[in-house]
Amino acid sequence: MKEAIGEEIQMDTSFPWGRVPRVCFDCLDDRSRFAFAKLFEHCDQDSAIQFLHYVIAKAPFVIRAIRTDCGREWSARFSLACALAGIKHIKNEPYHPEHNGKIEKFHDGLKYRCFYVYLHPSDCIERQNSDLRQWLVWYNYHKIHLGMGMEKKTPAQVVYESLIAGSPCVRLMLQPNRTLPYIINILKHKKVMKTLFTQNMSFSPILCKKAAHSRCLSEIANFRIYILI
Repeated sequence: MKEAIGEEIQMDTSFPWGRVPRVCFDCLDDRSRFAFAKLFEHCDQDSAIQFLHYVIAKAPFVIRAIRTDCGREWSARFSLACALAGIKHIKNEPYHPEHNGKIEKFHDGLKYRCFYVYLHPSDCIERQNSDLRQWLVWYNYHKIHLGMGMEKKTPAQVVYESLIAGSPCVRLMLQPNRTLPYIINILKHKKVMKTLFTQNMSFSPILCKKAAHSRCLSEIANFRIYILI
């Protein structure tokens, strides 16, 4: 097991319904077990690179290295895409799946707890990916993990605690809880999309409902609101 979040990501593919035109690209952080998965119609390097960019955009941590097997989807162009993103691409020795043990175990849970329960092979791929994302919310944020080093925590808890312990910048970004009810109360009275900028840092848009008084915008702007994504 790795010591740091994002130090190594195990990435692989699986075919939940056999060799039908649906392949699941998935990955798992070695330390926190935080997982990502997405269905594609083709098992090739183009899909692998798309999944890589998807994971980089969604991961709540910096990815340092990615470990894969020697499949054709992880060939030269995928390695180049990793290098351009500042990620080290590690390939296992042929016929040694135990090096990707965590993602291999994740495949079983993904198939028997998600694909065979909530997804249907005849559904469109957009519907399947939507259901898959909902299942991953449960896996990452609600499922208690009993593996080595997890201490009966969810993957999201492990990531959160690692960020708090390792980065004073993140600690400064967190605000006292006493301000949150007042902020939420103000946001309920807005109906515009507004992105808040604080200290030259941009964060996710906040959906607000329209209020009777425009002064609410200035009240919101006076708070240091940060959203970790």
